[in-house]
Amino acid sequence: MHARSPSAGADCPHCGSASGRVHGRYWRRLADSSGGARVVIELLVRRFKCPNQACPAVTFAEQIAGLEPACPLHATGS
Repeated sequence: MHARSPSAGADCPHCGSASGRVHGRYWRRLADSSGGARVVIELLVRRFKCPNQACPAVTFAEQIAGLEPACPLHATGS
């Protein structure tokens, strides 16, 4: 299953500034087998450029609320 965020932008997790400037994209795989059948979601994640020049995070990855844990234990990069 493929998924992506419908939002146009994201807030920087470090300073809270809103950004709509996409810096890049990558695929993140989330897997779960707690219901018996193995389910894999391929999530298209965008990296944004933080507009706040004082922020230590030059770029940041968007977080999808409710879909990804804060510290993914079963996520695999591609």
